[in-house]
Amino acid sequence: MVATVPDAVPPTGAVNASAAEADTGGMLPPESPDAALFRNRAQVYARCAFALQRDPDMAGAESLFDAALSNGLAVIVGSSWRGEEFGSKTGKDGKLKVKFSRQLLDTLASKARSHAVTPAETELTVPQVRVDNIDAVWDATGANATAVTLTVTRFLDVPREQHQKHRSDGEPLSAFGPFPPSHDIVRVDVAALPEGINIANGIRHGNDAADELEQRHLDALFALDAHPGLDGLYDERIDATERDDIDADDLRVDIANDYLRLLTEDEIARRVDAADWLAPDPFEDDGLQDCPLCGNCALIPDGGSDSFGMGIRAGICFVCSYRRSREQAEQEAMSMRLDQLPD
Repeated sequence: MVATVPDAVPPTGAVNASAAEADTGGMLPPESPDAALFRNRAQVYARCAFALQRDPDMAGAESLFDAALSNGLAVIVGSSWRGEEFGSKTGKDGKLKVKFSRQLLDTLASKARSHAVTPAETELTVPQVRVDNIDAVWDATGANATAVTLTVTRFLDVPREQHQKHRSDGEPLSAFGPFPPSHDIVRVDVAALPEGINIANGIRHGNDAADELEQRHLDALFALDAHPGLDGLYDERIDATERDDIDADDLRVDIANDYLRLLTEDEIARRVDAADWLAPDPFEDDGLQDCPLCGNCALIPDGGSDSFGMGIRAGICFVCSYRRSREQAEQEAMSMRLDQLPD
């Protein structure tokens, strides 16, 4: 994997503090020149790892595993020890190449052995994180790590004098002062991940591969998402759910339109009248609703009302058979609510 290294990368801690304070009031660190590279790595990790979450047996799973792991580990190492995700070799373009995944795992184990935490006086740049603690579990020989655990602070490093003060009963004295920064615990399974690397490489390169990726290898990969520099699997899941619902609604619309073309005006009118017999009790429910597809007041609700208070409900139209899902009801209600807001 080849990555671009900025022409001038200042060492960790070489940050213009006054510039940071001028831009953000002294609360947020400035963005580093290579922040875009880190965001790209995190995005590749999230997309590939989520694809494996959805379908672990998909074709090309080994390539997805390798891409997700390489980019994820590059974020974890590079955001804590800037520049150390790169090896000494350069590509044809003269730029440093990112270490192989196995080398990055060795780097983490080495950091754990030397307990390489971030010095307290070090000022960070986004997307760097502060390593407050790093430990490892070692095998029986004590030579090889089986797991590395990092305790990291997210990008924001609140000065101790600005920490929220608490009363003796635990309640904060002020609702406006900042709280101490939260910490994230990241466990890197440096026993299972190399096994996954061996399996993935064997299959990717057409070698004799008797084994295949197991769930424990994938779980070790997904666990990296606990790192604040990654933290993208949940967003990928939300985006995928929205895309799936849009695709499903498009299919429902096509089916309902095809069905509606078969109905005469008399049949449509008959169904509109008949829908009253199937409507919920108006004293207990909202009654029939207008169908967003055919426009007739014949949609029979069968789901709870939307969360925006617009009274839009999921249900099925007795005329055209279109089914409005709960997700589509929420979307319609949100659009109506936005239309009501002042310009």
